[in-house]
Amino acid sequence: MSLVTKIVFILTLGFASSQIGNRRPLHLPAELNAQFDAIAHECIKKTNNTERVWTLFKKHTFEDSDEYKRFIYCGLTTSQFYAENGVPVLEKLFELFKDDDVRQVFNNCRASLVITTPVETASSYFKCYIENSPVYMALT
Repeated sequence: MSLVTKIVFILTLGFASSQIGNRRPLHLPAELNAQFDAIAHECIKKTNNTERVWTLFKKHTFEDSDEYKRFIYCGLTTSQFYAENGVPVLEKLFELFKDDDVRQVFNNCRASLVITTPVETASSYFKCYIENSPVYMALT
């Protein structure tokens, strides 16, 4: 990794940390945390990625790269929070996210979603959530 790439990565993580600081954490049960971790590592392998994409996800950061978008699509469809066409399954998300303000973000992002390819659809919805959510999943 070049020095410039390292600097950009560090700045991105710093920005993500500052964004998380403005949001309240959503703490998940240990078994759900373990499931997300297993799915993430399965998707890292399936999408030929590195641990970096999982780190970005846990930092509540969106990266506009094909690698990251494929990882997001894999993880969210494998967990069944999104359908195979990349569209979020709101009923499933609402099982995890109970707060009205978060549900409103999900509804608003769904209402503005432009359906294209499954990967692009899933990643654009996830990006909307990242940009507007008052919470972040406190994943370990």
